[in-house]
Amino acid sequence: MHQLNETILQFIEKHLNDDLNQLALNAQKYKDIPIPFIISQINGRLKAKKKLPFLLEYSKILYPKKISMEQCSSEITGRYKAQLYKGNKMIDLTGGFGIDCLFFAEKFKEVHYVERDKELCEIMRHNSQILGIDNILVNHSNSETVLDKNTEDFDLIYVDPARRDEHKSKIVNFQDCQPNILEIRRKLLKQGSKILIKASPLLDIKLAIDQLENVSVIHVISIKNDCKELLFELANQECLAPTIRCVNFIDKENFMAFETKLNAEKNATVEYSLPEKYLFEPNASIMKAGLFRSVSQNLNLKKLHPNSHLYTFNKFRENLPGRVFEIENTFNFNKKDLKRLQKLKKAHIKARNFPLSVQQIRKKTGLQEGGEVYLFATTTLNNELIVIESKKMM
Repeated sequence: MHQLNETILQFIEKHLNDDLNQLALNAQKYKDIPIPFIISQINGRLKAKKKLPFLLEYSKILYPKKISMEQCSSEITGRYKAQLYKGNKMIDLTGGFGIDCLFFAEKFKEVHYVERDKELCEIMRHNSQILGIDNILVNHSNSETVLDKNTEDFDLIYVDPARRDEHKSKIVNFQDCQPNILEIRRKLLKQGSKILIKASPLLDIKLAIDQLENVSVIHVISIKNDCKELLFELANQECLAPTIRCVNFIDKENFMAFETKLNAEKNATVEYSLPEKYLFEPNASIMKAGLFRSVSQNLNLKKLHPNSHLYTFNKFRENLPGRVFEIENTFNFNKKDLKRLQKLKKAHIKARNFPLSVQQIRKKTGLQEGGEVYLFATTTLNNELIVIESKKMM
């Protein structure tokens, strides 16, 4: 692995905004300059601008290959996980680029980083030194070997299994990942007081709970209404009513959370109504968690239809975990009202519990994307098809 000497650092700074494809084609022009390494470092910095901005303060940070940058936690989710736990010793069995370890090192006296890729281990040693972190112990090994040989007890064991197959295609289910969480689950529970498993946001939550057993808490994490991570915390005793926490980060430091017991969802009381003055659309974390009944009961909101997952209320309220719209008109989905809608020229359109797709609605109305109007095509409790015209409040 190449080092970031002054010559290379100056070259990176000079070519940071270059066309990287062109730079690769012209590699022969630059004798004694490792262009592939340069390109990976520039790509890393560009990715870090959005995902890991704290690293940009340090010019000598080494960045890994593209796939490791894609799979690592963001600064936002890394900080979130670290604030959940503290103690003497924790271990990350699938270290990768090591972002989670960097933040866990602020909360634990001793952090064990395990990674089977030698280059990533070298990057972790280098970056820890650059960042002035001296309580991370790097172990070039694989998780299964470490678990078999380990005689220590950890306050926290963290696992973020690789979700790419041999063809670099994305995979979702635990049994397809490396390591296979379902095969090592019992070993994890024997060696850690708490187990935290990161999973794909596409994973079915109920299936994961059934497979993992002993799940005590589920965190569904979104950033700006884009679901990024599922976290499953396992405890050493059976938990009949796991807590599910839906978090949506509005920016780097501020988030909105909605929390309930998973078994409360089934028994939650739902009130229904035709559209009132305001419309509420839950954030991506709540939608992923499927807490549609709990939202109605806990937030005192009325649902439009059992399958629409849109809510209505009369008195404006702030700090709801999702988007709020003021309803301006309600149209029936017929030829007469569609002609009235065509006058809008453009609008943002969503279809919820509706027989037509957004593309089909656009074709019927001729409306272009954009503007300040938000249209929700949905079904009422009376099974009537309607389109709600609204403007975004928050």
